[in-house]
Amino acid sequence: AAADDALPPFQQLQREQAREQAQEQLARFVELQIQLEDQMQVGDWGADAYERATSLAAAGDEEFVRERFAEAVASYRQAADALEQLIDRGRQTLEDALTRGAAALAERRRDDARAAFDLAATIAPEDPRVAAGQARLELLPEIIELMRRARNQELAEDWSAAYDTYERVRQLDPASVGLDEALARVEAGRRQTRIQTLLSRAFAELDDGRFDAARAAFRQVLDLEPGNAVAEGGLEQVAKQADVARINALRDRAEAAAAAGRWGDAADLYGQVLGLDPTIQFAQAGRAEAEAQARTQAALARILERPDRLSSDKLYREAREILDRAEQLRPRGEALARQIADVRETLEVYANPVPVVLRSDNRTEITLSTVGALGSFELVLQILSHSFLLC
Repeated sequence: AAADDALPPFQQLQREQAREQAQEQLARFVELQIQLEDQMQVGDWGADAYERATSLAAAGDEEFVRERFAEAVASYRQAADALEQLIDRGRQTLEDALTRGAAALAERRRDDARAAFDLAATIAPEDPRVAAGQARLELLPEIIELMRRARNQELAEDWSAAYDTYERVRQLDPASVGLDEALARVEAGRRQTRIQTLLSRAFAELDDGRFDAARAAFRQVLDLEPGNAVAEGGLEQVAKQADVARINALRDRAEAAAAAGRWGDAADLYGQVLGLDPTIQFAQAGRAEAEAQARTQAALARILERPDRLSSDKLYREAREILDRAEQLRPRGEALARQIADVRETLEVYANPVPVVLRSDNRTEITLSTVGALGSFELVLQILSHSFLLC
């Protein structure tokens, strides 16, 4: 202090500033030293650099004690810079070691992974990444064995066993490289096996004529794999064969109805066949025949229901034409044959006129529907007629 008082004011100011700078650099060195001790250990990787930094700091102390503050500032600054470089180097070395360790784990190179994590542990043993890497390293032999086993199970297409083995790997080390891809392969394999099973079942059902079951199986395939060409083709086959089966069934029913003389039912059944495929010739011919038979039976039935109308020459001729057409129809079932016989007999009756004798009291107007107005008369009137209505 006495020496400071002896100096001129400007020199005193410079001296004081140098002292403060030395103290600042010393504080920086101490802060970096604390940081280094908190974050990492200085092993073989940085022992020389650390010793050099502390030697520079000690030299700064000596200069400071001698009140050679400018020299102390230089020494402290060099010491702090050396520590800062050492910390950066330690961090970089740690990150490099962790990166190499992770890569070695991914490639399942146990020795390389151990060397990398051992180095990382000499720098930052408390870093959680180091502990995690070492824990994964201890599981690596079991992981390697499980992955090999699962791959063999894949090759054998034992998908359930492979899936279980990969799940065991996930439980041990979820970060295992290639695990997600392996599980995706297994899922794809399981799906393909399921698809093949469903396709086999679907075609078997199709061959046995169980169209609903075949259709359901093909649709399950498309749920698993939209756009599957085999399943889409299978559905087309189902549709075609189901239509063929339905057409055959309708044909059998239509022919049975025709054989039984139920021509209206037969025409309807043949119409259903044509609704599935309007070009089918047997259905076209069958419906035409059934409709002709049905029309003829209906016409014959009308004749038999109102035979009195046959007294009209026009209606009689029409009935004769209907009978002629009916007699040409084939096949001729019992019902049609019976109608033809009844109509023929009826027409024969109406074909022969019969004598009719009318007696009147000359006070009643007489009209015959098939002759006309006869007026009133007393005499006995005898006429020939097929039939008549007296009014």
